[in-house]
Amino acid sequence: MPKKAADVYVSGYITALNNNNVAAYWKNGVITVIGDSTVFSIATGIALNGQDVYVSGAAISATGNFIATVWKNGVPTKLTNGAESAEATAVTINGSDIYVAGYATNNVGVISAAYWKNNMPVYLTGTVAQAITINGGDVYAAGSSTHLNGVTGGYVNLTTYWKNGVATILPNPLPGFINGFADGIAVSGNDVYMVGYDDQGEYWKNGTAMPLTGGQGANPWAIALSGNDVYIAGQVNNANNFFVATLWKNGTAAPLSDGTSNAVAFSITINGSDVYTAGYTSKGNKPIPTYWQNSRPVSFKYIGSLTGIAVVQQ
Repeated sequence: MPKKAADVYVSGYITALNNNNVAAYWKNGVITVIGDSTVFSIATGIALNGQDVYVSGAAISATGNFIATVWKNGVPTKLTNGAESAEATAVTINGSDIYVAGYATNNVGVISAAYWKNNMPVYLTGTVAQAITINGGDVYAAGSSTHLNGVTGGYVNLTTYWKNGVATILPNPLPGFINGFADGIAVSGNDVYMVGYDDQGEYWKNGTAMPLTGGQGANPWAIALSGNDVYIAGQVNNANNFFVATLWKNGTAAPLSDGTSNAVAFSITINGSDVYTAGYTSKGNKPIPTYWQNSRPVSFKYIGSLTGIAVVQQ
């Protein structure tokens, strides 16, 4: 019996004729432009709820600040008013509830990591939330928080995740001197997995660092779980100083691009036995929106990049 086709949704942006980045999403290669082409905007993530398509991102306000925004079927809802910069970095859905991660100015005037549940903000004790997921009714977000460096007197970012608003800060390999960031999070049972960067690209299981092949040249962006397997999307810097789009399975890298020009995978999802990653490849030093089904690339005829991917079986 032939395998049923899947619908592939991706978020991202294209570069318009006026050189503005404009938020967009694609369904099976057909584009829907959701940003205003006269101002800068970007889509950062995508999630599906039945027939509804939700996209997170940001657009520039009249005052030049980012407005955190979520689009439902192309219609924008502003999560912030533009008085201060804010951004929506990721979106996920749990039942009828829509969760959006990002950062915004909190109720005491400080830029703060945040998430929005059904457009209402929840401020976190951190700098930015880059990813969000729901597990058993618990809300997990991942990003970074800023702390005073007792050695230099300055500040340092530390890899952080929040469970229902309570922060867990990961140990810093060089305390006080290395910035740490988490860009992706996935949860299975009681196990919390994150990907990000401190002294090198790596992933963490319950706060313990796990190595990725590629070492200092590895930069992971997103994580997904399938059974006991951990899949990560990102890039590795090669000897010719190009980014190579890369998929890791349980820490072992497999290249998605040939290394002759820049390519990055920013997002990942799994559908059955297929692993989908999304990002960009390059042509003539210009980024081309591209996703990979396993190792097979699919590129769109635009200048821009993909930032999120969601796949549903037909």
